[in-house]
Amino acid sequence: MVVVGTRDMLPLLGPETADVTFEAVWWWGRLTRWDVACRLAPVVAGEGILRDVRLETIVEVSRWDLDLAQYLVRAWDGDPQTLAATVKDAGPGELAPPMVLSHPAWTARPHGDVAHLWDGGHLELWQNEHCPSPHSLIPTLDQCVWAAQSRVLLPWIESKRQLLVQALVQRFGEPKVNAAAARAADDPTPIEVGQLFYVVRALPTTDAPAWREASRQLKAARNRLAHLQTLPLDDQARLVAACARLGQDVGHGGGSI
Repeated sequence: MVVVGTRDMLPLLGPETADVTFEAVWWWGRLTRWDVACRLAPVVAGEGILRDVRLETIVEVSRWDLDLAQYLVRAWDGDPQTLAATVKDAGPGELAPPMVLSHPAWTARPHGDVAHLWDGGHLELWQNEHCPSPHSLIPTLDQCVWAAQSRVLLPWIESKRQLLVQALVQRFGEPKVNAAAARAADDPTPIEVGQLFYVVRALPTTDAPAWREASRQLKAARNRLAHLQTLPLDDQARLVAACARLGQDVGHGGGSI
């Protein structure tokens, strides 16, 4: 292993070890989400937003365990329903023993009471917090998947909501769209995803089935994520397919699709 650093990156263990040539080098809290994502990005399969969700999920689950991350890139099919089994298939990993941590996590090196845990592969510093081995997260894997999906899909859903509102305004005019929104909710602006579902159906959009399906899929996906539920891979694919043409509709007259 080659470590490239500067003198001020190395921890001082005491005056008797101040000579940098004899200083201990600790790998503690050096990996970040960005480091892991950059390492995996060139080899993660898929494309578009589905690939982004897959990559973010692997990073969220694997965290600092690069061996597990690279295994999931090769072996996991991207469906949250098969993730726990795939993690277990990766091997037993290092299960964290019961921990009583008396020192803060954000230190330059692991304190004496956690050094043995770090040295055994049970514990690392991740996002400025003590983080046990990812294999210890299997009982709460759904929470990890939800966090990853929400981080990627909620902003994407919002961007598609905006495109669909723009398409409706372009075709029917802002007064009609706002009037339909007012009938759907007490506070019509901005037109949120659930409200938009009813707006699309209140307007004469029977000749635009793709708009109706897009609004339905956006509402269903947002509601699942808002209630701490994950989206299976098939649901993700349906969501992306339903919204695929929204950007094309804006700027082309908002005609029927």
